[in-house]
Amino acid sequence: MTFEKSNTKFSNSTFTHIFGLSKGSVIWQSKGSTLQMINCSFIENASPFGGIASVAYSNAWLILKQCQIFNNFALESGVIAVDLEGSFEIQDSEIRDNYAYSNPISKILISSTENSISNSSLINNILLD
Repeated sequence: MTFEKSNTKFSNSTFTHIFGLSKGSVIWQSKGSTLQMINCSFIENASPFGGIASVAYSNAWLILKQCQIFNNFALESGVIAVDLEGSFEIQDSEIRDNYAYSNPISKILISSTENSISNSSLINNILLD
């Protein structure tokens, strides 16, 4: 799903076995969009950069609340990739068994904005050799 210049909200949704060919298997978000995902599950998704999401360009804001993020894979940034002033916030979520060859949870490139993970469990996220 691509989000650009929009404000969108998903709740009580499951995203599983989605494979992206570039950035973010489930979410590619850019240019002034706000996306809220509440009580969603992301299970066994994969892409080269950002296992479930890629957030890029100014004013792109991804908010994950009460989500389950399990067993996702990327070559780089196992869960979320951030670039060019994108931002993310993860609250009250469980981030477990995600893996990547570089940065199993997130890699933040060129971002002066605040990115945060709060009140969440990070369990067994693996950096591959």
